[in-house]
Amino acid sequence: MSELRFYKHRRHISRKTGMKYLIIALIGIGVAVLAVALTLAFGKMEIMNDTSMQPTIDHSEHLLVDRVRYLIFSPGRNDIIAFAPNKGERSNVYIRRIIGMPGDTVLIKDGRLYINGELYEDEFSKEVIKNPGIADDEIKVGEDEYFVLGDNRNLSEDSRSEIIGNVMRMEIIGKVWFRTAPFNKAGFI
Repeated sequence: MSELRFYKHRRHISRKTGMKYLIIALIGIGVAVLAVALTLAFGKMEIMNDTSMQPTIDHSEHLLVDRVRYLIFSPGRNDIIAFAPNKGERSNVYIRRIIGMPGDTVLIKDGRLYINGELYEDEFSKEVIKNPGIADDEIKVGEDEYFVLGDNRNLSEDSRSEIIGNVMRMEIIGKVWFRTAPFNKAGFI
């Protein structure tokens, strides 16, 4: 009679194969550590502290800001930026969308936004602007300045406010590019 064996033979991994797996694991860990180090060295984590960018960005979402991009490239229209107004004298970091570029004129008339005399239609906000702020008179965006608005136009402190006004390039911390939390909404912005 033959014996029944209910155990599997152990599979032995050769020393050469084990070293190969160890090297692959160490390279993976090294790449992950390098990615985190580069993000921390050249990036910045910000938390959205208000509802001014809804529905694009919700209150309390964690965001990564690229601090290097604008050292190489110029900010562009519709970029979402983090900035500290008034040369950082205020402690708040604001996150808003660039609407007006250097040399543009911006006007809010009858609840509508006009750039360079033309009605500006964007995909980020369709609401009628109830408070034009200082943009009820035409604003000229100077050299190295940007006019910013929140996507939630009626609940946003932005360039329409005399306290903030046009954002100077030197006040820009960087471009918001990635949402890290909540985890179910993590991804590129």
